[in-house]
Parts: sequence; C-alpha cells; structure tokens
Amino acid sequence: MDYTSLALLVALFTGGFVGSGVFLIYQMLFNKQQEKKLEKETSRILNKAQSEAYRIEKKAEIKAQDWLIKMKKQIEEEQSEAAKKLHTEHEKLQLRQTKQEHEFLKQKEGLKEQEQELELEKVKLKERKDHIQELEKQKEDQLSQLKSLLANTAQLSQEEAKQELIHLLEENVKANIAPKLRKIEDQLKQESEVKSKNILARAIARHASAVTTEKTTTVLTLSGDEVKGKIIGREGRNIRAIENSCGVDVLIEEGQGGVVLSCFDPVRREIAKTAIHRLIKDGRVHPSRIEEVVEKVKTEIFKTIQEVGEKTCFELNLHDVHPQIIKTLGGLHFKTINGRNALKVSVDLALLAGHIMSELGEDEKKAKRAALLHCIGLNVDHRVEGSYAEVGADLAKKYHEKPDIVHAILCHNSAVPAETLLDHVVQASFNLYQSIPSVKSSNIESFISRMKNAESIANSFAGVIRSYAIRAGKEVRVLVDSSQVTDDQSIMLCSDIVKKLEREIHSHQIKVSVIRESRVIEHAR
Repeated sequence: MDYTSLALLVALFTGGFVGSGVFLIYQMLFNKQQEKKLEKETSRILNKAQSEAYRIEKKAEIKAQDWLIKMKKQIEEEQSEAAKKLHTEHEKLQLRQTKQEHEFLKQKEGLKEQEQELELEKVKLKERKDHIQELEKQKEDQLSQLKSLLANTAQLSQEEAKQELIHLLEENVKANIAPKLRKIEDQLKQESEVKSKNILARAIARHASAVTTEKTTTVLTLSGDEVKGKIIGREGRNIRAIENSCGVDVLIEEGQGGVVLSCFDPVRREIAKTAIHRLIKDGRVHPSRIEEVVEKVKTEIFKTIQEVGEKTCFELNLHDVHPQIIKTLGGLHFKTINGRNALKVSVDLALLAGHIMSELGEDEKKAKRAALLHCIGLNVDHRVEGSYAEVGADLAKKYHEKPDIVHAILCHNSAVPAETLLDHVVQASFNLYQSIPSVKSSNIESFISRMKNAESIANSFAGVIRSYAIRAGKEVRVLVDSSQVTDDQSIMLCSDIVKKLEREIHSHQIKVSVIRESRVIEHAR
C-alpha cells in the first residue's frame, strides 16, 4: 500500500467518524427540538381541554338554572291550579249548603203554612160553634115564648104544654136547624178530607224519597278520581258492562267520590258491590274482566246462600231439611218482609213459636220448622203464580215436608182458616210479629212484585236473553241475542214489549231499552 492509498483510507475513516459524530449531534438536537415541540403541543391541548371543560361547566350551570326556573314555574302553576280546584270545590260545597238551607227554609215555611191553615180551621170551628150556641140560645128563647103562650091561651096543663112544645120544637129543628147543621157537617167533612189529603201528600213527599233510596240503593265510596275513571271506562263502556252483567243501575256521584248501585233486588246489588270491590283491588277493569269477575262473585254468593241456610237450620237444631229448601231459606238473607230482613224475621218467629209450643207441652221442633219456613215463598222465582204463602206451601210439599207443616205455612197469615194446634201457634207468632210498631210496609213487597212482573213480561218474548228492571222501575233493559234478532226486528220487539207492559202493568211511564250487541272473539295460538 502506497502513501496515497493510506492517506485516502485515513481520510475516509476520519470523514466517516466525523460524519457519524455530526449525525449524532444533529440527532440529539432534532430530538430536543421535537421534545420542546411536543411539550408545547401538550400544553396547548391541555389548555384547550381546560377551556372546553370550563365552557361545558358554565353551559351545564346555565341549563340547571333554566331547569330550576322551569320547575319552579311548573310547581307554581300546579299550586295555582290546585288552589283554583280547591276554590271550585269550596264554592260547590257552599252552593250545596245554600241549597240545603234553602230547602230547609222551604220546608219550614211549609210547616208554618200548615200551622196557619190549622189556626184558620180552629177559627172557623170556633165561629161555627158560636153559631150553634147562638142557635141553641134562640131555641131556648123560642121554647120559653111558646111555653108562656100555650100556658096563657090554651089553658093546658104543664105536662101537656111540655109535650106540645117538644113536638113543635122537633118540627122547628127539622125545618130550620137540622139542614143548617147537616150543611155545616158536610162542609166540615169536605174541608177536613182535602186538608188531610194535603197533609198526607206532603208527608209522603218528604219521606218517600229517603225510604225508597234506603230500600233500593247501595253506596260505594271510591278512593279517588283515578279509580272512578277505571269504573267508568272509555265512553262509559265499563259501567254498561256492569249494568248488563249484574242488572243494576250504576250512578256516579259528581264531587262525592262515590258510586250508587240502584236496583230493587238486594242480591243483584250485593253481587255488583262485591264485583266492583274485586275489580278495584285487582286494577284490571274492562268488559271481559268484568263479566269474568261477576260470574265468580255470583258463584260465591250462591255458595254463601247455601251456607247461611245450613247454619240457620243447625242453630235451630232442625235436621233432615231438603237441600233445595236450605238454599231457598238462605236466599231470604237478602230479602225483606215488611221492611225487615226476611231470614231474621223467620228465625225470630221460629224461636217464638217453639217457646209457645214448649209451654203447651207439644212438639217444639215442629213449630220451629213451620215458622221458619213460613215465608220461603218470597225467594221463589217470580214467574210462579200465587201468593208467597201458597208458593211456599207448594215448595214444602214438593220437597216432602209433612202435611201439617205444609198446612201451617199455607195458613200462617190467616188467608186460610187454621185447623190444628200447630196452625194456631204459627198464626199467633206471625200476628205477634205484625203487632210490632213500624212493621207494616207491604208497599215494598208489592213494588218488588211489579218489577219482577215487568222483567217476566220482557223475558216472555223470543230472542230475549235476559232483562232487568232498573231505576226504581222507570226503565226495563232487555238484552237480545244478536244471532236471532236483527236491528229492524229489535225495533219491533221494543214496540211489542211496550204494548204488553201497557196492557198488563198500569203504573207510571216505563222506558224500554233493547240492547243488541255483536262480539267477535278469536284465540291466538
């Protein structure tokens, strides 16, 4: 190797070494510059993030303040609405109170008018009495004058003059005083009859509404408007379903939070009451659910009737009573006789008849049995003709009660003459019960009989599924089978029912509603 090559190698080696050093120095400077640039970028991003976080925080605070203002405004509006509603309820309450006070004042004025009329009657009677006394005085004066005249002119004895005066006086009374007295008496009778009718009419008008409401309605208290809305349903469909299924009239009391069930049959009212309680507790209220619950309640009520009948027979120590009679007897728990619970009356009469028969040393159980079954005819289907005593006797005979028991049932109300000691004891027990004050109330039974007759007339037509007399007998609702009765036929059916009601029931106006409903049911599998 020559010097040139060596110099070249040294130069190359030195250049490479210097290049590597320069490259390393450049790399170090570049890395430091990148680190400074990265720090600046990191600082910038951090500052930007902090600024964005501050902006979001401010925006959230503004939104929170807006939400608080909005909620405060909404709460104030709700409070204002509640205050208005409370004010409206207060005004309604004041209006109702004012109306009641007005009615009270009106009744008070009516009583004052009656008192004034009675005072006028007293004055008139006093005037008539004074007039009669004046006529008596005139009679005495005329008698004295006639006696003196006869004694002076006819030269008669005192006895003869007396007889002659009596004869003349009789003729005078017949000719003058008697017609006047008769006229006054007739006038008094007419005025007293009109007055008594007015007094009785006012008394009946004041008390009839309360008595009818008590006998034919049941009131349910609801917890709030939400529950009331569920009972009403969309466009009142739930109320219609309850009325059609139970046969009662459902009335919603505005502002009272209550439901009034109106029907003359207490069993229907009990079924409707229990069903509504179940529906409210369950929360699901719609027509299909209503029908399902009503059917379950009917089954339970009929089971309860059977249990009540068995319990009554067990308490009175009566055995071998036919199951059908026990069921009929249990149904009396929901019936009334003379305004009182029919089953309670039957038990009281049974105990009384048993005590009487025991004191006489005869069969006590037989008297209890006859007295207990005396009014089972009240719970027999209304389509069976005859008085409740005849129907009850026929029912007892049908289910193999002894002939003396059957005859005692038949003659308990003296419609048939009593023949045996048992007949007289049952009659005596019934008459003692009838003598209790405030027991006479046969109008309720005749009213119920008319309502059942109206239902029976409607059920007699072809295509009718069932019918219900509601609104105290002012309306009869008739449910017809849509497959048998068309829309046009339902119009004719309604007309035929009205005509038959007019012929057979002579009472107030009755509205007949024929309801034809079509249902389509499918099952998804």
